[in-house]
Amino acid sequence: MLNYKVAPKLTYQFPKLVIDYVNQNPALAPFISNFPSLEAYREILKNRNYPAYSREVLNEVLDKQYHSLGLLTGEENEPVVKNLSLLNEATTFTVCTGHQLNIFTGPLYTIYKVITTIRLAEELAKYYPEYNFVPVFWLATEDHDFEEINHFHLFGKTFSWPYPDAVRGKPVGKLSTQGLHIIIEELKKLNIPESLLHVFEQAYTQHENLADATLSIYHQLFRSFGLIILQPDTPELKRIFINYAKRDILEKVSYAGVKHTSELLSAAKYNIQVNPREINYFYITDEGKRERIIQDNNYQINNSDIKFSIAELLLRLNESPERFSPNVITRPMYQEVVLPNLAYVGGPGEISYWIELKQAFATHGIPFPVLHLRNSFVLIGSKMLKQLQTIGLPLESYFLEEGLLKRKFIEQLPVNSRVENEISAINALFDSILTKVETVDKSKVGEWVKRINEQKALIKKLDKDFVDIVSQKIDSQLGSLFKIRESLIPGGKLSERSENLISKVKIHPLDFILFIHEHTDVFDQSVTCLEI
Repeated sequence: MLNYKVAPKLTYQFPKLVIDYVNQNPALAPFISNFPSLEAYREILKNRNYPAYSREVLNEVLDKQYHSLGLLTGEENEPVVKNLSLLNEATTFTVCTGHQLNIFTGPLYTIYKVITTIRLAEELAKYYPEYNFVPVFWLATEDHDFEEINHFHLFGKTFSWPYPDAVRGKPVGKLSTQGLHIIIEELKKLNIPESLLHVFEQAYTQHENLADATLSIYHQLFRSFGLIILQPDTPELKRIFINYAKRDILEKVSYAGVKHTSELLSAAKYNIQVNPREINYFYITDEGKRERIIQDNNYQINNSDIKFSIAELLLRLNESPERFSPNVITRPMYQEVVLPNLAYVGGPGEISYWIELKQAFATHGIPFPVLHLRNSFVLIGSKMLKQLQTIGLPLESYFLEEGLLKRKFIEQLPVNSRVENEISAINALFDSILTKVETVDKSKVGEWVKRINEQKALIKKLDKDFVDIVSQKIDSQLGSLFKIRESLIPGGKLSERSENLISKVKIHPLDFILFIHEHTDVFDQSVTCLEI
């Protein structure tokens, strides 16, 4: 059974900032709370204060959401019922991940994010038995980027949601599930396991909007682990966050904090993931559009005629907090205020932008969570594994770009397929000649160095030409090599970014989930190559 770890740096899939974070570069310490480790949570647990009132509101919201969808009856839902009950206790904390409402679960890495979150809660529970830890999946119900969630890839085909253009700019959670039955009918023709098809069909045909349907899907997939799924766009939860929203809009404190941190990270040669706006909030209009709040003389809602004075804005915020929607900068703060949270599990892009936020969190007086990079997997079938073993290259070689992979392959061929030794001997001979010239007439050394370097350049080209000759002889082998690489990292990216859960389920989705769960190690953030 293959279980092979590749360091993130050797995959060329992660930004420098994330690689340095995984390697716990001390230079990043000012931008985080703690590097992830079991021991790091000891002080966090002692100092994490979560108001009893917020806990009461959170539990009321969750109870209402779950009961309205009828998801808590039956023995199979007992782990969720238990965790909902535990959230009432002052010694219960959450670990959280979040994602957009991609149809049919979207890219496979979303499943990995959830499993990593579940495993983190389990590890913390073993290490700190005096506390309770509940995994939470935060649904990005207010996100309005329809083009990012309206499709998924399966078996080399893209399945797209046939929905009218009128949805653009609206929070996707409110969208009707109309049209998704068309995709279900297409999937039925592909011999998809009935156990998984039933999950999707039940969700998309029995629930009216995408938020409820998505909650239903993840509930059915992960209820045995007690995963709690939250739709955060409620007036009750938004009301808890009113004072923070007010400061952000009126005083622009988030903008100042993130801008300063971004400048520091940029000066350290890190790429910046997000840039703050002066006001980091959207407003939900009467038409259901999610538009930016901008400031001129008054407060203007972008792409509309809506204007507010300060007094009118504050009145609307107090009366209808659900109208005010945090953006990518303030959404993490909203999450940490309404949850008794300790950690956030995210992908490379998420970790990068969270690292920009700590100063803004501190300005608002909001605790900053521990950041965990989700686990990543490369899944290899037995047939391909035999091919890999025959070729003999280490798995990290396949993350190299094609030219370097080709050279790596040629280098491990028998010695008569290479000319490095001969070229080294020729260069040594040139160096010997230059030494003799120096002993005879030092004034001629410069001229001879130039002549010898010209010859060395020609010899170096001969090395490349010889590689090309060998390549012509082994074209079929190289074709297989590149085909394997494309299968492992299609388009040069980890396959988890394009594959879908459906392609991995043979009989029951829980079988695959348990397989990944077994091989998930939240404190080892290597890319894990597994035989499947």
